[in-house]
Amino acid sequence: MEKELKFGLTKKAYDILFNLSDTSRAKVQENTYFDTADHALRREGSGLRVRVENSKKAFLTLKKNVASTEQKARAGRHERQEWETQISLKQALGFCQTPNRIAQSKAAPARKLRTFFESAELTHLRRVGTVHTLRVPLKMGRFEAELDLWTVHGKIFYELELESRNPDTAEKGVLAFFKKWGIAARPRRSTKLAALFHGEKKKRRTPQ
Repeated sequence: MEKELKFGLTKKAYDILFNLSDTSRAKVQENTYFDTADHALRREGSGLRVRVENSKKAFLTLKKNVASTEQKARAGRHERQEWETQISLKQALGFCQTPNRIAQSKAAPARKLRTFFESAELTHLRRVGTVHTLRVPLKMGRFEAELDLWTVHGKIFYELELESRNPDTAEKGVLAFFKKWGIAARPRRSTKLAALFHGEKKKRRTPQ
């Protein structure tokens, strides 16, 4: 179970926090998401992703919302079930080029995916798009957060994420840190995948 706090940032706030972060541990991520043409996974609150990190490591990840996700997300709290397995760079490239290979994989996220969806649906997996992220760790008292700058459909987003088994305590720590540096707390309700889908819909509505 993943319990995560998300805060949206202005560029000014991001710059302040970036200067406090550990840039020596920065990660460049390419997050490619998959779904069927009729968005079967999204309708069921699921997200399927291949992440390539610093062009060295790759991971296959499946996330599924729990019942309380939508309500808690209004306060920037996101709770999801998560299954993740490290895969080879060759596998990652193969999945991106031929998405229906994911359904045949023996990796734990793919096995779990097959318990949620019919095999006929999974043969029609396709790439939804890719989100590029610069991620740096940020120590906030006794908590370690992740500072993200990410782009989707040409738009830049700034965000802080923090995973914790005790969100109440973690949130107090984040808010105290923000107050110290004059940063307004802006809980982020949506996710990177939601921004990707939203941008895709806008492109479809734009006259050619």
